[in-house]
Amino acid sequence: PSGRRESAAELAADLALDRAQLDAGRRAGSRLGQQIITSLAGGAGADEVTVLLRAAGLPADAHYLAVAAALTGDTATSGDTAPAGGGGAGSLLASLVEDLADPVGGRVAVGRHDGDTFALVPLEDGVPDCSASAVSVAGGRGAGGALASRVRDALPVLTAGLRGVRLSLGVSDPRRAP
Repeated sequence: PSGRRESAAELAADLALDRAQLDAGRRAGSRLGQQIITSLAGGAGADEVTVLLRAAGLPADAHYLAVAAALTGDTATSGDTAPAGGGGAGSLLASLVEDLADPVGGRVAVGRHDGDTFALVPLEDGVPDCSASAVSVAGGRGAGGALASRVRDALPVLTAGLRGVRLSLGVSDPRRAP
């Protein structure tokens, strides 16, 4: 019994360290993610967006899925204008979208615009969301279908504890990508 407690404590410490490292990497990329979302929303040219994607470690020539999230209701306004890592509801929503978009810690661009949170998820070979397990979860609909399934499955769990607040999530349709 005491050996199990020690093993459990060691495992918990390892998981906490892994999560801290993942969060540190995400914080470093959050400013670039915000710049990417702001540039796209402002109608930036392809050259500017390409530079920002490359600076964020994202493939400039990949197809992307967009994930959108919004909180509405009594507590949705706390942190509503904060950037992705800025605290309040905006920071929580950015973390949530990032976790849903890429649960294995790959690169995604997350930012806020007009009170909503957006993530751009690259779809190409080698991107974790395109793994065989993700495709099989989606019933063969590919990485975009896997992401949409993950969002759809998570929504009831995420909204169960919300009182006076509504969480809305959406994923772009990969079949409509150029």
